[in-house]
Amino acid sequence: MRVAKSRPAGFDGPVVASEKGGTKVQAYVKKIPGVERSTLLHVTTYDFGSQLDGLPDDKRGEAAAYYLSQFCPASNGKETHSK
Repeated sequence: MRVAKSRPAGFDGPVVASEKGGTKVQAYVKKIPGVERSTLLHVTTYDFGSQLDGLPDDKRGEAAAYYLSQFCPASNGKETHSK
């Protein structure tokens, strides 16, 4: 699976971009008008190369869904709210 990325609308960056061992980290910043605050968007991608070549697509999807559920509770069907 390939992920196409472009700078999100309204964000400056990447402010930080580093690559090490197949891991790429980028940060984008969007200034909030009228206040001295900003929104930070942190994106980390992993390139596993040929390590997953033998894994069927449905198993890749299951693994991705499990991984996302650890970081994004809403992705597993549970609604969460934060203040």
